[in-house]
Amino acid sequence: MAATTSFGKKIRRITPPAPPPPPPSSGAASSSILGPSTTASPAIGLDEPKSRRLWSPPPAPVAEVRSQSRVPFVSFLIVALLVIAYRAEDIPGFGLSLIPSNTVPDALLQAGVRQDAIAAGEWWRLFTAPWLHESALRLFGSVFALVIAGLLFERVIGRVWFAALFAVSALGGSIGSLYLGNPATVTGGAAGAAMGMLAAALVCSFLFAPGQVRWRMQRGSLRLLIPSLLPAALPLLHVSVASIDYATPLGGAIAGGVAGFILGEAWREGADKPGATAFAFLIAALFACVSVGAFVFVFVLNR
Repeated sequence: MAATTSFGKKIRRITPPAPPPPPPSSGAASSSILGPSTTASPAIGLDEPKSRRLWSPPPAPVAEVRSQSRVPFVSFLIVALLVIAYRAEDIPGFGLSLIPSNTVPDALLQAGVRQDAIAAGEWWRLFTAPWLHESALRLFGSVFALVIAGLLFERVIGRVWFAALFAVSALGGSIGSLYLGNPATVTGGAAGAAMGMLAAALVCSFLFAPGQVRWRMQRGSLRLLIPSLLPAALPLLHVSVASIDYATPLGGAIAGGVAGFILGEAWREGADKPGATAFAFLIAALFACVSVGAFVFVFVLNR
């Protein structure tokens, strides 16, 4: 019998054969109550199904989580692409200065979220903005959150769905910046995508029975979500947040949370991974193709 630990590592559990029935003897009739077909019971909680509905009764003990690899390849691939895009921005000093700069990088001006430009028809900025960062500090924040999200979530839902949720969350961050952000600023970065992935992990954690997998997903996501989304509450306290981009993380978190709920509804009862992977692949592929096409249009064809 094959089982898997909550960390994704497969182990081999062998159920011992049933012991032979004891020889009949006088006064020992009760010794054969189990019969010859009794087998050793498997470990509790390894093969019991997950609860697949958020409104269902309290779920059974935590189910097994299978994964092909411990390494979150998609998360690391996204991080590598973000670093390459930041290097291509050619920011002086690689953006490592500790003194805040009021200068917006040229690449962000040409492809970041600008409300006036998008209103004029440059809708493709919604796809290019998540790949561009203003400084190395913001890039590090996005990379750190994405790696945490990958370690928490990619092994649980699979690489295709992880890529699709990144696309949805990244677009949610851009839309949040468009409608909730400061009209006079230009924004970008993968903070919305990272917060969306963590919000989806938090929502989907309730699909698992109480145990290590569920608690690890909740603790890891909340530790980053809470401090990242706190600036969104400052306008309610009449605190000026003109220099803080809270709209991008907020929009990404909302989009990721909704996507996580839909993913939970599409996760079939008893399945180890969510279904509809072809649909998830289509979402990720469309986002990648439009992003690449927009970058080629802006930085190659229009030069």
